[in-house]
Amino acid sequence: MTVNCISAFPCPILQFGVDGFPDQRDQIIRNIYSIKETTESVSYSNEGGWQSPKQSPTPNILFKSVNSIMTQFLNEELQYSIGNVWFNVNSEGSFNHKHTHPCCDLAAVFYVKVPEGDCGRLEIENPNYFNQVKLLDAMKPNIKESMIAFTSMWLNPVEGCGFIFPSHLTHRVSKNNTKEDRISISWNMHVN
Repeated sequence: MTVNCISAFPCPILQFGVDGFPDQRDQIIRNIYSIKETTESVSYSNEGGWQSPKQSPTPNILFKSVNSIMTQFLNEELQYSIGNVWFNVNSEGSFNHKHTHPCCDLAAVFYVKVPEGDCGRLEIENPNYFNQVKLLDAMKPNIKESMIAFTSMWLNPVEGCGFIFPSHLTHRVSKNNTKEDRISISWNMHVN
């Protein structure tokens, strides 16, 4: 007998790249460090790193790509808007605690600088785990893998790439265990 697993009610996580980013990478990094030199860190989810205040200036190249992504993803009659934008500089030993992004629909992160090695990964928790803990723990490993039915999902940062995901998903960033800074840009989005 053949049994098929149907993965019902998926949670969309969009992975994207930004065309032309390598040409602007160094200037974006300089701009972020310039803001960091003159601006105190705010503390939202970061531990040991630096986060800029929200509403930081954002590179145009990034949001041209986001516009293209959202045009492909959303129904034509819907629009989106960008809410808060901020920069993250995670130095050696820094990380981000578990958190969500309330009062918006989507959260996003784009990786500007990613050092080689264990510089910290994005962990997104399974929103159904609490309700399905016994079932998920009982599943065979190959079924779990085919359905991505784990307690959480670990996403590796890739320079010039990012993720957009539902803002209610609990997520965190593991510790940067390299000697170099990992730099990212984060923002919230509203669907109207």
